[in-house]
Amino acid sequence: MCSAVFFIKKLTIYNKRDYLIYNVYNFIFMFLLNRYTLMSLISVLLIAGCQSEPVKQEVLINTLPNQLYSYYKNTNLQLQHPKGFVVKTKSQIANQYSNDVELLFESSKTGPLMKSVILVETFNVPQNSEHQLLTAAFFEDNKSKLINFIELPSEIFNTVVSGQYFQAEVKHFKGRRNLSGADLEFYQTYLLRDNKLYIATAAFDPQDPYSEADNLRESLKTLTIF
Repeated sequence: MCSAVFFIKKLTIYNKRDYLIYNVYNFIFMFLLNRYTLMSLISVLLIAGCQSEPVKQEVLINTLPNQLYSYYKNTNLQLQHPKGFVVKTKSQIANQYSNDVELLFESSKTGPLMKSVILVETFNVPQNSEHQLLTAAFFEDNKSKLINFIELPSEIFNTVVSGQYFQAEVKHFKGRRNLSGADLEFYQTYLLRDNKLYIATAAFDPQDPYSEADNLRESLKTLTIF
């Protein structure tokens, strides 16, 4: 199951710390930008499959405590995110990220390297694409882009996609873009509706005391597609 924060804005490099921060944000941006190349390959594949079974009864959507999480909903999806995170839509981040990024949830707390974020990307994929095939392709793409890539234990969760019960997975991995860069950690999940793939990625600095790593993981498990 495959991205994190990625400012194209030019940064003036004042010292070693600023240089490292610049590389982190540039790394995350390029990580997202290269999705376009991967989708060009996937679009020529003829893949068929079944996404999920119809819901037999009412399914309770994952919910988290209101004291710790805020609730976001639009016409396509809903997600709970850690309180204090700033929500930005596609029009607000058009000059910072690739066109595939629909939503940004950004922490208000700045760590040593970056702010923790959740990004939601969307991709058009061939009709009747198989969820597992797409997930495997994007996850392999992660491996190809990260140095010292390490896959960490994943987690299964239940959600609803277009009125259907669906069992999804939160992938967990870490790595760096170049040898002089810093390790970042990622949580990532994938949901497929018709010919649109939704990828939600949480990215954070594991050394950041404000990373809210556990809260980021729990947030991804609340993603629901209408």
